[in-house]
Amino acid sequence: MVLERLGSSTTLYRAGAIPDRRYSLAAAVPSSSTISRVPDRTRPDKALRIRAAARRLLFQQGPRGLTMDAVAHGAHVSKTTLYALYPSRHELLAAVVADEASRIDVSLGAPPLARQGLVADLERFVFALHGFLAGSRHARLMQAMGQAAPPLRDLRAVYRSGPQRSHERLAEYLRQAQERGLLACGDPQRAAEMLLGMAVGLDLVRAMYRQPSPDRSRQARGDHARRVVGAFVALCSAKMR
Repeated sequence: MVLERLGSSTTLYRAGAIPDRRYSLAAAVPSSSTISRVPDRTRPDKALRIRAAARRLLFQQGPRGLTMDAVAHGAHVSKTTLYALYPSRHELLAAVVADEASRIDVSLGAPPLARQGLVADLERFVFALHGFLAGSRHARLMQAMGQAAPPLRDLRAVYRSGPQRSHERLAEYLRQAQERGLLACGDPQRAAEMLLGMAVGLDLVRAMYRQPSPDRSRQARGDHARRVVGAFVALCSAKMR
């Protein structure tokens, strides 16, 4: 998929929200309402249906609910087809979590040449991350995992394909931004972790205690993204002086 970078973050501010729909990968995966209409003719179609079925199970029942029998039934494919595309349950689990991470960190491509573009990229990233963590799907996942603790191997697969992957992509983005003279934030790994902490805030704790976020509106998420990125960039800019 070719991603087109927005030329200015000013448009984002006028719109009252950060992400541009051209950056979304959600269209690449069929929703539950469209799965039954996808022609069962090619392996890519089947892989999309399988991951869509696995995603529903993961966010409704947690990792324990994602079984190969349940996925095959939900995707309307044979187990032979399922294992041919995903030889193990853990490979499928990792693929589903990686899909979710891709939706969040899709804006972290090659850093732009100007500070304005970098700020817009980071705001889109924080907007998407905050929306996921404050959303109902993540809340259901946390509740399911609390009710039936997943095996350690499942937890590792979720962490490595999700949070760790996003952290690594963000760190690499910041490293390249520093090479281009756009930021001076020191160790990219630590800088990425700091930005993630600023972006997440109390949302993970709220999810653990089943408490709603104060405001989930797009406007509130956009304001949060601008505050977080503004503070982060100001901190990194101060180190350049």
